[in-house]
Amino acid sequence: GKGKGKGELSEAEVKKITQQKKEFNGCLREVLDFVYPQMGKDWKKDRENRKALALGGTVKKQKAMNYKELMAQRKQEKQEFLEAKKLERITGVKVMHHKVQAVTEHLARNKRQKKQLKVKKNRMRVPNDAKGGMLVMGKRAAARYSK
Repeated sequence: GKGKGKGELSEAEVKKITQQKKEFNGCLREVLDFVYPQMGKDWKKDRENRKALALGGTVKKQKAMNYKELMAQRKQEKQEFLEAKKLERITGVKVMHHKVQAVTEHLARNKRQKKQLKVKKNRMRVPNDAKGGMLVMGKRAAARYSK
């Protein structure tokens, strides 16, 4: 049977829990409604992407960017990150905003990692050309496995 404390919740408890959830969601909605208009374009885009992923959708492709502009942007982001780190050390207060990765960066990193793992697995695979307990392979294949 059911152990002690594993019984069904009473109607009053269920009502109380649903009321608490409604209150929390209401407060969350108020905070988001206050904060959202004050955030920048990139933050809003990232939030929309996260929401789409959470609902099972896909992220829109980013607009193509000139390579020099991209490198300049990354350099500036790195500089801001270093300044924030320096400020953290001085003040002793941690600020998380510079540690959060954009969804697109996160997806790109995961894609790279999966690709590297696939390459590694393929490199480690032994050819199926073993004949009578003796493995026969060409020079190229031997060179690939000697790495």
